[in-house]
Amino acid sequence: MMQHLQFLAGQMAQEQLPPEMQQQIDQLMAQAGQIPPDQMMQMQSQMQMMIEQFSSPILAQMTQELMLSIGQGSQEDPLVRIREKETELRERELEADNAQFVAKQDQRMQEKLLENELARERLRLNSENADDKTQISRERLEQQARLKLLELQAKFGGDFA
Repeated sequence: MMQHLQFLAGQMAQEQLPPEMQQQIDQLMAQAGQIPPDQMMQMQSQMQMMIEQFSSPILAQMTQELMLSIGQGSQEDPLVRIREKETELRERELEADNAQFVAKQDQRMQEKLLENELARERLRLNSENADDKTQISRERLEQQARLKLLELQAKFGGDFA
């Protein structure tokens, strides 16, 4: 396709050459048989360069028009859009993962606080239990002491208190 555009641009440039340049080219072509081959090649190269100077802007404009007509001129590349969407999706996934991580961390912290609260409650209950057992043991000892005292009083008949 580019070769076709280059060919068309070359033809259009030849048609738009100023008359004096066209005259020089016609004179060179007329003298082609009289000029040695190495000079002829050099002159053809110069003519080609002059034509390319005129055809380059034409080719650029034709290429731009072609790109606009097939929808690739000023529009964004579809692959770029796909990449941007992939990046946005990945960013949303990372945000969701981060939010999930934070939620799990909060849940773990709440669980640890609850475990600590339960442990404190167990310690308090164990302490109360121990205090109750100690109180019961004291009361038993006192009761046993009174019984022993009563037993001794009954055996020896005196007042030991």
